Amino acid sequence: MKICLKNITDKYLAFALEHGVGFIYEGMAQGDRDIIEELFQVEAIGVLIVTFKLRWEISMKSFLVAIMDCSALAES
Repeated sequence: MKICLKNITDKYLAFALEHGVGFIYEGMAQGDRDIIEELFQVEAIGVLIVTFKLRWEISMKSFLVAIMDCSALAES
């Protein structure tokens, strides 16, 4: 895991990964995204947060999926 953290360019992502959480968003470095997907697939991290737009691009197995819609809150 420490080897992977050295290759992450986003310091906030590296901090989250140290605690078992990864996130994928639009515009992130492709190298970071590849590392995050690999870490999740080999169960090195337990939580993966994905943005609304990327939800259909991710093809991975998981035990639990939570879908939240924050855009509805902005409308009220």
